[in-house]
Amino acid sequence: MRTIFAPQKMKLLFFKFTLAYIVALAVLFLFQDNLIYYPSRITVEYAGNIAAGNANVEQITLETDDSITLRGWLVSRPEAEKAPLVIYYGGNGEEVSHLVSQAERFPGCALLLMNYRGYGLSEGRPNERNLYRDAELIYDIFTQRKGVDRERIVVMGRSIGTGVAVHIAASRPVSGVILVTPYDSLVRVVQRKVKIIPAALLLRNRFDSIAAAPRLDIPMLALIAGRDEVIPSDHAYNLASTWGGKLMLVTVDNAGHNNIQDSDLFWESIAVFLSGL
Repeated sequence: MRTIFAPQKMKLLFFKFTLAYIVALAVLFLFQDNLIYYPSRITVEYAGNIAAGNANVEQITLETDDSITLRGWLVSRPEAEKAPLVIYYGGNGEEVSHLVSQAERFPGCALLLMNYRGYGLSEGRPNERNLYRDAELIYDIFTQRKGVDRERIVVMGRSIGTGVAVHIAASRPVSGVILVTPYDSLVRVVQRKVKIIPAALLLRNRFDSIAAAPRLDIPMLALIAGRDEVIPSDHAYNLASTWGGKLMLVTVDNAGHNNIQDSDLFWESIAVFLSGL
């Protein structure tokens, strides 16, 4: 009897496994934004205190074409008639206000820190398309501001934000790119981590930086964590190997994905890169 029904049992098990696999893929496809982005919120009081007592720090509020309000900060350089501007794009769990206190680490440059949709006090929900559209809008607005040298715009991204920085470098004039713990494409990262899923078919958030890299004849600083436990460092080296412009490659040997900024080499490399532009 066992021999007679074994094929039927195998077919039933195969059917159950296939169904569970399809359901899992559907869940991943539908809810991938929740698995990629981890918005961190702040209070209105906290946001106000960041700018309090510092005349160089301006709270920024702007509205997108689809009526979403984005909020952040501009740290200006009033001593310069026109200052270079560093536009920063955070990681997938990063609320960017903490960098206001680090503005002096970007010598001679104004610093623009805008939270993604859903982060800080910004409204909406993040996804790749919205991050790109918002970044383009922010660039277009702030490169026209008085006190900003539109000929010296540097885009800086961290982790998932490196994909946004590369997108802007490919679509807008910039004089330099700083990438912190970068990757070649999110599809490649996910496929490596979860080999059983067809990442190329499932992911709407692709952040395919390596596709744009060869045509970007722009100086780039890549800051790579030697012990990156989130995005293996060879993804960063892969991206760097295809970059079309001058490359400054710095590996912080003992750093991990989330603490690379604790190294003096991290900040020294940024200062050297900016001074050379």
